[in-house]
Amino acid sequence: MSNCKVAGVNVSDLDVVVPNCHAEERLALLQFKDSFMINKSASINPYPKVSSWTLNDCCSWDGVECDEHTGHVIGLDLSRSCLYGSFDSNSSLFRLLQLQKLNLAYNHFNYSQIPFRVAHFLRLAYLDLSHSVFSGRIPQSLANLSFLTDLRLDNCALYEEFPTTIFYLPNLQHLSIGDNQDITGHLPELHKVVPSRSIPPSVSNLTQLNFLDLPDNTFTENGLSGMVELDVFLKLKNLSVLMLSSNNLYVLTKTSSNDTLPQFHTLALGSCSLSKFPVFLKNQSNLIWLDLRGKNFQGLIPKWMYNVSVEALRALFLDGNFLTAFEQTPAVLPWRIVEL
Repeated sequence: MSNCKVAGVNVSDLDVVVPNCHAEERLALLQFKDSFMINKSASINPYPKVSSWTLNDCCSWDGVECDEHTGHVIGLDLSRSCLYGSFDSNSSLFRLLQLQKLNLAYNHFNYSQIPFRVAHFLRLAYLDLSHSVFSGRIPQSLANLSFLTDLRLDNCALYEEFPTTIFYLPNLQHLSIGDNQDITGHLPELHKVVPSRSIPPSVSNLTQLNFLDLPDNTFTENGLSGMVELDVFLKLKNLSVLMLSSNNLYVLTKTSSNDTLPQFHTLALGSCSLSKFPVFLKNQSNLIWLDLRGKNFQGLIPKWMYNVSVEALRALFLDGNFLTAFEQTPAVLPWRIVEL
């Protein structure tokens, strides 16, 4: 690089100066580390990142991301880090006010409640607490995270009502709360916009949503034993993953094959009490995974099913139903994997 003049001074081979992390944030991280035991049995495929943390620049630590201009900690990925112990609501972690990404998945937080102070991370866009042995209710305060695009709370021990205010988060694209069998959903507002058997109208506010995972929960609605209208989800044009399997849901659908619908690549409606093959599947060309397991389908598999996502579909699950045969038996099934 040739010499140049900057503010009257000749400068050669200018280097970009990356600021060190802030001392108070380094201390907060070390205190957070010290508040837990490092136990390899607490994580699957353990990788205890915090074990390498020392007193040097925390922006160079494993799992820590800093803003290249300010030096503030903006990302923390401590997934599978073997953290074991209770998550204190006064944790030093909450001093990292610039945090935008937080991943604590696959640790063991000893059935602590998710601290309401997580909502103090007002810039947070990514939050993954899955498989981390949290317990209790999901805090209502998460609805204050207006920048949140990705919320993953699956495979914990959460219970009580799911806060429907989360359905109003304007930027949410990925919502996963599966395998929390004691989460319920006594859902209000049903009489205002849609029939009383529908999922709350607030879910249609998630116009950016492309991933929704709600399996193995116990959603009930105003005493109606979990009846929901699939059409509410089908209005979310960006939705590509919808997983409702193994709930106590009775799914209704009025959608016809002529409606403009999202193109799914994963659709799991197993054990959702569907009584017939949903006709909207006729126009699905991108499906990779289709789960229609259950005990409600009877009789023949319609011949139009042979044309569903022929080029893309890798797995079709129909087991558990009372299906007798194909309406028109093809010479060769067009899909790679079929479980009947």
